[in-house]
Amino acid sequence: MAVYFDVGSKLPYVYVEMGRLRMQSSSLSFVNESESFSIPAGRFSAIFLGPGTSITDKAVKYCMLCGCLLAWVGEDVTKCYSMVPTVSQTSDNFLRQVELYTKKKPDLIRRYCELRFERPLLGWNKLTPEKIRGIEGAYVKKIYIDCAKRFGVPYSGRMRDSEWDKNTIYNKGISICNSFLYGMCCAVLVALGYSPTLGLLHTGDMLSLVYDIADIYKVRFSIPLGFEVARDFAKSNIPVERAESEIRRRALTKMREMKLLHQIVNDVGVIFNGSIHNKESERQDEEVAVGI
Repeated sequence: MAVYFDVGSKLPYVYVEMGRLRMQSSSLSFVNESESFSIPAGRFSAIFLGPGTSITDKAVKYCMLCGCLLAWVGEDVTKCYSMVPTVSQTSDNFLRQVELYTKKKPDLIRRYCELRFERPLLGWNKLTPEKIRGIEGAYVKKIYIDCAKRFGVPYSGRMRDSEWDKNTIYNKGISICNSFLYGMCCAVLVALGYSPTLGLLHTGDMLSLVYDIADIYKVRFSIPLGFEVARDFAKSNIPVERAESEIRRRALTKMREMKLLHQIVNDVGVIFNGSIHNKESERQDEEVAVGI
């Protein structure tokens, strides 16, 4: 079990798993079979409750009074199952998001596209969201083809059969990784106080912004990992039935290696504030990891 404190961000978080959150001596305490320690809930905007975590009624009330959001998530925030926003949670980021969305949406889209395509778009100010989506479609299709060639996997398109077992391994891999991304992006956006509804290129969905933010990482995370697993299974004698568990295992490993949660926090800051939330060097100095 591990607990991660990111104290470099303006709106930091805590992730805990395999233990119990309770009140002890008028403070919030995390307890497991071996030891316990206090968590200063008032310092954090969110506590992400991972697998094997329970919380008492008094601890929930305390977090609400401290303005600390509670989120029930999968391992390493790979899923977002439920959240309890606090009545005292600041609405500053949401109000800023609405103002930028209504008055400066082109600037938001420009910064988003620079992250999405890893380069400035020529003539971006003349591009409508529909044209950008067309560019995005061609860009992603090329990534699929390039990854298929790089890993030597036969490519038949990005198709998702309604019967899960009939999907190819690379399609299963991409879908599972995308699902992880959606959960992580949703958790970060809500924890930071942004509305997942107000999308930039995606519209008309309660998770439109979640899909936008997740798209930034698919070309470096979901797509290559899906083809990598498909290649390895084609070369081995490992039963295909084990593909899904292998995909999840590798996805978790790659998320940690990429420091994906930190990337999402910083990239959201770039889009809405024009600068990162914290510098890498500062974060490395200030981050504390407690292993139990």
